[in-house]
Amino acid sequence: MAGIEDNKVEEDVIETKLKYNDYWRIVPKTGREKYDLENQMTLRVECDNTSLKIFGKQVANFLPVARGHLLKLLYTIPNTKPWQFEGIRSNEKFMEVLRTHLERGKIDMFLVL
Repeated sequence: MAGIEDNKVEEDVIETKLKYNDYWRIVPKTGREKYDLENQMTLRVECDNTSLKIFGKQVANFLPVARGHLLKLLYTIPNTKPWQFEGIRSNEKFMEVLRTHLERGKIDMFLVL
């Protein structure tokens, strides 16, 4: 019976790839721009047991420099090429985004300090 409960819990968990400290840079001798990803952290978020405030505390636990700062959180809108981004400014929007991506089981988010 424990296996059934474990599966239920796993269905409510979304893998959140949080990307931060990234930037565009000019490639020498070509003049082209290249996207450099500095850091990435994957957080497992339980959709039924979270909020934007709880998520913020999780971020501050692994990224101490974020403590006490206003953070800008963006997510990628599914099925857009090139990627389109939208900001998350409220708990309601955060929960809506999680529910929307829950079926896929993962989401890419970008953190700007």
